[in-house]
Amino acid sequence: MLTFTRTAAWVAAAAWIGMMVARGQFWDARADRLAEPATNGEDVPDVHVVVPARNEGDVIARTLTSVLAQRYPGRVGVTIVDDRSDDDTAAVARAVIARAGATGRASIQQARPRPDGWSGKVWAMSEGVESTLAAGARPAY
Repeated sequence: MLTFTRTAAWVAAAAWIGMMVARGQFWDARADRLAEPATNGEDVPDVHVVVPARNEGDVIARTLTSVLAQRYPGRVGVTIVDDRSDDDTAAVARAVIARAGATGRASIQQARPRPDGWSGKVWAMSEGVESTLAAGARPAY
């Protein structure tokens, strides 16, 4: 039993040493030598966030406030898809959008009834993407 434990310890130690030496500081993001992010809106892709929401009036304010507060040098649009909620989800989202002064980049879309074969969140996301594209937006992401 002692031999097995020693062998396992040596194998684990060798694996860690191998990761430190062969991989080259895998824990340090700077070691990847990634390009610095662009600081102006010209070099970054447009992004559009679709948030499916059904009966989420109690949490949508925190979620939407966080999404709208993200710092990104490019253009960011947001669509909340109210998936036929029977609570105050849409009203709370409208209030957050107005309070944030984001009426030009955030909207609320009412989802149509879900067709057979679709699950709820996936259908709501599809509705959000469709309404975004129908409004003329062409985000990269």
